Amino acid sequence: AYPLTGPVGIAAGLAPWLIGGTALVQHDPFDDRVLVQQILSTGATVTALPGTVLDGMADDRVLGDGRCSLRHVGRVWSVPRLTDAAVAGAPNDRATFDLYPLGDLASLIVSVGGPSGRGAIPLGPFRIDDGGVATEFLETALIGGTGNAAQDIAVRGPVIPRGRPNGPVARDLGGFVKTGLHGEIHDGHLIVSRDPELVYHGGFTLAASELDGLYQAFPDFLDAACFVLPDPVVGDRIFAAVVPAPSAAVSLDALRDFLTERSVAPYKFPDKLLVVPEIPRDGATVLRDAILQQI
Repeated sequence: AYPLTGPVGIAAGLAPWLIGGTALVQHDPFDDRVLVQQILSTGATVTALPGTVLDGMADDRVLGDGRCSLRHVGRVWSVPRLTDAAVAGAPNDRATFDLYPLGDLASLIVSVGGPSGRGAIPLGPFRIDDGGVATEFLETALIGGTGNAAQDIAVRGPVIPRGRPNGPVARDLGGFVKTGLHGEIHDGHLIVSRDPELVYHGGFTLAASELDGLYQAFPDFLDAACFVLPDPVVGDRIFAAVVPAPSAAVSLDALRDFLTERSVAPYKFPDKLLVVPEIPRDGATVLRDAILQQI
């Protein structure tokens, strides 16, 4: 459901192995048993997984198994929920790192020396030291906004794509591109804040209004709107509240077939449907909260 076709997938999933000349082992769909088998049998040295998966591996003593060759263990943060606990039980002889997906434009991998400071995206330039020569490869910044209001998180650097002047990845005069995420500074760290109009799903940032429009176009619905519930792996799990047409059968498979025929990406499909008598239209936050109260 999440093909590596976007900048985040390529940068986070393929580039390190292409550059390093090493092997990439992956499987789809995700299966915990298969993952453990691959870690213990393939000689894998690096993994980056959601925190709950890593914690489960630590609880099952996978990381301490003599067959485990992992030298680098990473935790993938599902922005903007950056409050997970540190990796539990990771052996001290393994380097740890945090991986932050910054919208659809870039991902940031930062090595950490311990659990302190987790949950905050570092702010400013990041450099690679190659033989004493430091090369800047990514810089994060906050732009726009005034006072204590949340600002736009922007990135620039050689890993950021060049877009059309008025396109979705347009650069400002300083060379920065907005990620679609918002943030604030707390204790010197960049903390991501939620936007009620956005859905943060599996590293993708989606407009809730886009999902609403996709579901509303289904002919068996009089009205429809997306809503989300927190998920420790994908961030926001997507659902659809629907008002069916009279005598119409409510079918998730039929909706998915409808969206597939229109070449809608699978990650925009809802996991489940919730039938409701009506959907309020008093603003995004009120709409989503009212739907959740009907569950």
